[in-house]
Amino acid sequence: ATYSPKVTAGAGPVVGQVLIHNRGRLRYETFFIESLKHMVGSAFKYDIVPQQGRLMPFAEIAKFHAVVILPWSPELCILRNIFKMRVPLFVPGRSLLRNMVHVMNQRLMPTPYFKRHPRLNTESMAHIHPYDPFLDTARPAADPRGVAARTYWAEYSEFLLVPCLRHFVSAADLLISLHSMEGLKISVQMRAAYLQDMQEMRSFWLDSLAAWL
Repeated sequence: ATYSPKVTAGAGPVVGQVLIHNRGRLRYETFFIESLKHMVGSAFKYDIVPQQGRLMPFAEIAKFHAVVILPWSPELCILRNIFKMRVPLFVPGRSLLRNMVHVMNQRLMPTPYFKRHPRLNTESMAHIHPYDPFLDTARPAADPRGVAARTYWAEYSEFLLVPCLRHFVSAADLLISLHSMEGLKISVQMRAAYLQDMQEMRSFWLDSLAAWL
């Protein structure tokens, strides 16, 4: 499926829908989505549709004019899937992202998955990365080391690394960006970025395999 935004017929200002990709079980998602709905004016061009954890076919997602992702983990497969579909993507900026992408880790701790391999060189790892990606990011909100760790590891998230994503810093900022977006233009840019990404990936694996085989 590829980007094919469905235009809403009618006399009003609404021309289509925007999907909010969320789990539907996290409190901050509810507050954010309700804030969006309360802030939109009568001239806003899109209906806001929360996904609420529902399974949706890619063909259905492709009909939305844009997708807003409220992340709970640093890496979500749906980001790359929708990016390939060329649907305009809006994600939190750095200031919001650092407090959102580690939510799942905080909810799962303590669990055995973070335990180190007995042969792991911890000194070498600490020299490269000053913060533990599991224990430090799960520290309390007021812990300075926890704040620094969440900020540090958020920089490695694909929400900041994938090109052509639109970032928002607040609910109001998101609404302004959605209202003024040029969806088809963004989609063309995403297609070009995807093809370049595939070319670089192909070159990387060809060079790597040639060196090993």
